[in-house]
Amino acid sequence: MVQLRTNNHFSCYTDSNGIVAWNEPGLMNREVFFDIKSPGYRFAGGGTTVQTSPGGKVELKIQRLNIAERLYRVTGEGIYRDSVLTGFPAPIRHPVLNGAVTGQDTVRVTPYRGKLFWVWGDTNGVGREMNFGTTGATSELPEHGGLDPGVGVDLEYFTGPGGFVKAMCPWPGGGLRWMDALLNVRDLSGSERLVARYKRIGKNGKEDESGLAVFNGQKSEFEKLVTFPKVTPSVGPEGHTPFRVRSGGEEFFYFSGLHPVPAVRVRADWESIQDLGRYEVFADGWKRSATIPPAENTWLDFETGGGLKLFASVQWNDYRKRWIGIVQGGKNDGQVWYAEADTPVGPWVYATRIVTHGKYIYYWPVQHPVFDQDGGRVIYFEGTYTNLYGVSPVTTPRYEYNQLMYRLSLDDPRLFLPAPVYRMKDGSYRMREGVEAAQAWNDVVEVPFFALPLDRRRPGTVPVSALFTALPPTSKEEPPSVLGEWDCKSEDTTVELAAQGDQLTA
Repeated sequence: MVQLRTNNHFSCYTDSNGIVAWNEPGLMNREVFFDIKSPGYRFAGGGTTVQTSPGGKVELKIQRLNIAERLYRVTGEGIYRDSVLTGFPAPIRHPVLNGAVTGQDTVRVTPYRGKLFWVWGDTNGVGREMNFGTTGATSELPEHGGLDPGVGVDLEYFTGPGGFVKAMCPWPGGGLRWMDALLNVRDLSGSERLVARYKRIGKNGKEDESGLAVFNGQKSEFEKLVTFPKVTPSVGPEGHTPFRVRSGGEEFFYFSGLHPVPAVRVRADWESIQDLGRYEVFADGWKRSATIPPAENTWLDFETGGGLKLFASVQWNDYRKRWIGIVQGGKNDGQVWYAEADTPVGPWVYATRIVTHGKYIYYWPVQHPVFDQDGGRVIYFEGTYTNLYGVSPVTTPRYEYNQLMYRLSLDDPRLFLPAPVYRMKDGSYRMREGVEAAQAWNDVVEVPFFALPLDRRRPGTVPVSALFTALPPTSKEEPPSVLGEWDCKSEDTTVELAAQGDQLTA
């Protein structure tokens, strides 16, 4: 998704192999200047001159500014268009068109019967066709012959007679039919079933029906399982891929994505998920309630201390031994943040930005814990890239309204964030590892402050009582840094900033 633009404003964009197939007759066999840019990346000097010739090639390297690494586009037309045109191998079976899909909104995925089961919202086709009844697909798990997630995802769509994707909710009554909160649960006979929350959105843009639907493998579609009573606002399954938590000897589904923290849970069994009265809300403890209390927590940007309004996709991470959140900015500003917590419900306080998309929107980023590598040190997430509100002056061809996959290495020092320090009943202080080792959660009195764990030490900090690290009490004034917001007034000027020791150069 790197834009190369000529002086006469002709733009082309690299495909998911980072390739542009150049075939502009008037700009061949000569030196051509390209302005080069991509959100979250920087090309030294802003552009370069390339000698173009039939059969020739040139490799250009771009610097990544984002902490997370953008890998490839998962959905849409022409994912590997330029690779096909140049004869470069593509990793997926349908590199230019799959299921006649050109755009897809909001992804959900969960393991189901030995494969990954995917659903999306509204889907655009090659012609005038559109699917507003949820699109579905499967892919092989990496350990069962599927692609390495660092390479790609090979989707097998459920399609209709004409080759376009079929509606997974082909129910009468019209309206938009959206699905989320995919649940893999056993029914009363012990069979593995795939259940999802469905919502029907009427012409007025409001939800007029919701409930649970169960997948029918013989028909390759969902059937209604239960319709929920109309309670506004209702408490129930919703959001990103739910995760399982064992608490008090029972296993629960926790739901994250539509609230700042996973505020809703239900016992992970066939009967409980169908009964809204059994869903619990976290409000100073877990309680059965008809409403979710208004979100009061404000996250903090670790670099600036500024307040953030965020919505998290939460999963347990074995590498960090903590719950991690891949977090969407609250203003649809295209930014993604990283956060950690000791429990699913928090305390969630500090976050650091890992992705920016300029003026573009990137919403509902979803973690894929099934793709975790190296014991959870490397994680993957994806979300919807779109110019939905027309804020960007340019809409990115092919990438618009599609899913972008990212990879994040959790050993990156820029992700080292403060964690809670607990004061115990005996007056001592412990961090999560110490409380867990002593099985002393019931002895926690309060969280008086946050500090950096010993294994997340940042430069300039010193160990304190072999418990955490902090700035020394006599620390010198903070050295000059390029960190911050820089306002560039001209697109034709590149300002390179660098800090070496106490010297700042521009």
